Parts: sequence; structure tokens; C-alpha cells
Amino acid sequence: MMKRAFTNNNVQDARMQSKYQNLLQDYLELQKEFVGKKKNLKSAIHKRNTLLAEVSFLRRRHKQLLKAKSVKPLALDCDPVHLPNLDSKGRNVASTRNHTANDTALTN
Repeated sequence: MMKRAFTNNNVQDARMQSKYQNLLQDYLELQKEFVGKKKNLKSAIHKRNTLLAEVSFLRRRHKQLLKAKSVKPLALDCDPVHLPNLDSKGRNVASTRNHTANDTALTN
């Protein structure tokens, strides 16, 4: 009878040991997941804060530009007649024109 009780304790100890190992493994896996999610959350918060800062800067800059656009200078330093004729891309319109044979015949 003593032998049987001793074997029973060994079986229970082995079960408890395997149960402990399984629980420990589950805990470690959950801890790894938690650490990974915490890092992802931290980087997402950092990205959000960066974007919020950029948006607030751009809003302020937009307001400044609108104010500067609404304030027009009273006098220009140079005569508007002598300013080059520029298109929307800043190119000189006179140099970009294509002259056809009829245009050159008319000017001669």
C-alpha cells in the first residue's frame, strides 16, 4: 500500500509540473504579446502626435499666408509696365510663343 501511495504522489507531482509548465509558457506568450502591442501603441501615439503637430503648424501657416495675401502693398518699387509678362509657372510668355510662317510674314 505504501508503494501505491508513493506512485500516486509521483503521478500527481508530474501532472502539477506539466500544468505549471503549460501555465508558465502561456504567461510568457501573453507577456510577449503585451510588450509587442505596447510598442505598437507607443509608436502609433508618437505618429499621431507628430501628425497633430504638423496639422496645427500648417493651419497657423495657412492663416499667416491668408493675412499676408489680404494685406496688399501700397506702392511697387518698379513700374508694372516694365515687369516681364509671366505665365502661371513663372515662364516668360514672350519667349514661349510659337511663331508661325504667317506671323513672321506679317511682322516683316
